[in-house]
Amino acid sequence: MTTRDALIKCLWHVIHDETKPLPSHSEKVIQAPLGDAEALTAKIVKAGIPMADIARLVKIFQFEAVMGVLQCFSDPEGSLSDLDIEVDDIWAIVQCNEEGEVSGDLSGIFESMLSADPTGREMRPRLTSR
Repeated sequence: MTTRDALIKCLWHVIHDETKPLPSHSEKVIQAPLGDAEALTAKIVKAGIPMADIARLVKIFQFEAVMGVLQCFSDPEGSLSDLDIEVDDIWAIVQCNEEGEVSGDLSGIFESMLSADPTGREMRPRLTSR
């Protein structure tokens, strides 16, 4: 497996698999970081939204978040231009060979992430028969 493929597989691992159930839906809010996630899910389910729709929306938001982070690393100057701030240095993710020499970058990562969607749909909606 190439380094790029390993990165893509790792990134997809942190994005929710829409075919699997979300965590339980307790209405209790826990005073901890993200402690209201289950209560918010329970509220949405109670409103009649199908769990499959909620899971799909979670996957979309997580994919967008991952892609946003990758955009910050692949085009840091462009990503900072909207923020009206200046920095001395920039961060970057690059692929290096065993000698530590740069051998690749994040070019085409968006397309690679789409084509690696475990559903095979490249983040497109599931076709429904009506």
